Amino acid sequence: MHRIFAIPPILAGLCAAAAAQKIDVEFDHAQIFTQYKTYSWRQAKIKSKNPALDNSIVDRNLHSAIDGQMAAKGFRLVEEKPDVQVTYSLAAQRQKSVDYVPGPRSNGGARRRTRNYTQGTLIIDLVDVETTRLVWRAIVEDAKKNATEFEKHLDKDVKKAFDKYPPKR
Repeated sequence: MHRIFAIPPILAGLCAAAAAQKIDVEFDHAQIFTQYKTYSWRQAKIKSKNPALDNSIVDRNLHSAIDGQMAAKGFRLVEEKPDVQVTYSLAAQRQKSVDYVPGPRSNGGARRRTRNYTQGTLIIDLVDVETTRLVWRAIVEDAKKNATEFEKHLDKDVKKAFDKYPPKR
């Protein structure tokens, strides 16, 4: 006799949550974003102990991805008198999730499954130079099987973040 066990919805939701990408955008609702045409860079930060992420190659790649999206949104990179300054912060750490999956009754009815992954967060900020206020922030949270996989998806994560610029009111 064969039995088919389904993963309870709450466990399936927890598994999906651990692997899902999430993008949130915060912005100053009083700001008129069409006034911004130029930008420059502020100091960016990578906060990871993993050498696959904390290195100058990842920094250059992120700069390049953000520059590309800024250009696609009509911005021009300038050295003097920009409208906004751009910066980012990247952090990542190893995580572990434990799921209990229904199994044969002979071993108590459940099987324990452990999954290791890298949970990363990329924050991209636009700061109004005149007022020095943060006017737009994208927060990208992504989980991948390891830091190298997370790094490979950063270009796509940046694009998805800028798909939400200018913000819809």
